[in-house]
Amino acid sequence: MFQWQGHSYGLEIRPSIAAEYADLSGGTLAVYSVFPHDRARAGKIAHKWLKTALQDLVQSRFDAMALQFNCPKPMLRTRAMRSRWGSYHPRHIVTINTELAKYPVEYLDYVILHELCHIFHRNHQKGFYDLLASYCPNYRKFQRELRKTRPTGFKALHFR
Repeated sequence: MFQWQGHSYGLEIRPSIAAEYADLSGGTLAVYSVFPHDRARAGKIAHKWLKTALQDLVQSRFDAMALQFNCPKPMLRTRAMRSRWGSYHPRHIVTINTELAKYPVEYLDYVILHELCHIFHRNHQKGFYDLLASYCPNYRKFQRELRKTRPTGFKALHFR
């Protein structure tokens, strides 16, 4: 089982004649592999799918939200992080934790908006939260929920 956008999905390895890929449908991530008994290989195929799907999701959400801010769009990165859900670097770089793939998309949106607000307010003072509230009125809900669970550095899917 793995989490994707707030839902649990099963993992299955299926034989393939030539192409190796993964497909999410019907509550299952099906991994098609030339070597279906090689769980490590299947894990790499699944991880590649997850990384690409997450990058596409984050990029599309990021692009839509960055348009709302009247400033040049920062560079976007995604990576596994153990202590943060996102970060903003003054060199105009936003980094989003890959573990947000487990949560409903609203949590991803909150983290993106939070980091974009740092373009205008580098710290977490009143002005920062006023700006965040103007884009995400219920930000406290997401903030509270994400504080309950810390990132684990989620990097891979495992088959049993």
